[in-house]
Order: sequence, then structure tokens, then C-alpha cells
Amino acid sequence: MRKLEELIKKFKNSRFLLGMVCLVIGTSWTFSYFQFQNLWQAYEEAVRYLELRGVLVSAGSLAEAEEASLVNTEREVESTLSPLSLEEVLDRIKILESSGGKNNAPACEAIGKINYYGYGVNKTQVFCYDNEEANRRAVRDWFLRKEGQGLSLEEMLELYRGGNEEENKKYLANFNQIN
Repeated sequence: MRKLEELIKKFKNSRFLLGMVCLVIGTSWTFSYFQFQNLWQAYEEAVRYLELRGVLVSAGSLAEAEEASLVNTEREVESTLSPLSLEEVLDRIKILESSGGKNNAPACEAIGKINYYGYGVNKTQVFCYDNEEANRRAVRDWFLRKEGQGLSLEEMLELYRGGNEEENKKYLANFNQIN
């Protein structure tokens, strides 16, 4: 009992104890930040979607739309991408994001993987893929989900780009100039 009292006295006004508490709090905050960054990204995308559409969509109808849109990933999305096929849209995005596959995302290149489409590249994370087919499939599925939600090509590209209004206008203008 006496040793415990001595230990308490020793650390009562200690900077060491304060440092340990700060270390625990800082470590906990860092861990939480990295665990929940994907949740935050999904939240931001949902807010952006609602801003673009100006309406609130129920979770049930979104899930149904996503499921229905992935049934046939090879079809042309005429209603919103016309006159371009989805494959042409993907080709143009690859040109804009990586000069047609000449430039890889640096974080992916560092680990021997690729991301030629800029998909999932933001300030907090980077999605990397083993091959171009997997990279293209992820982007194709994203566009099909958004098409199933009724977004126009312009709205999809704004959401995909994720920049401010001026950057999105430049991106769309560059997209439309590609032949």
C-alpha cells in the first residue's frame, strides 16, 4: 500500500503522466480518423449527389437502382451518356486522368499497382489495382450505379471529379474536346 501511495505522489504533478495521457488521446484520435475516413468520403459523396439532384432519395430506392444498374455492365447507357457508349466515356476519363495510361497515380506506382482513371484518388486515400481490367471495372460499375440513380453524364462527371464548380467546368470542357 505504501508503494502505491509513493507512486501516486511521484506522478501527481508529473509532466510524464500528462505526456502519457496526451499520447493515448492522440493515438486514439489518429486511429479513429483513419478508421472512419471511408465513412466520411461516402457521406461527402452523398451530400454532393443530393446537391446535384436537388432532391432526397430514399435508401431503398438507391439500393434498388444500384442493383439494377449492375445487371449488364457492357451495355451502352444511352439515356444519360448518349451519344457516347460507356466504354467511350471510360476511354476519355483515362485520357484526362493519366494521359491515356502514360501516367500512373504515384502512390500506386510506389507499390507496383495502377490507377489510370483517377478513381478513388483523394486527399485521404488512393485506390490501387493489380491490373487495368480491375481498375476499369471499378470505374465502369461506379458509372452504372450513378446512371441507375438517374444522373446525367454532366452530373456524373462533376461527382466523379469532385472538385469545385470551376474545376468541374474545365474538366467537362476537356472531356467534350476529346475525339
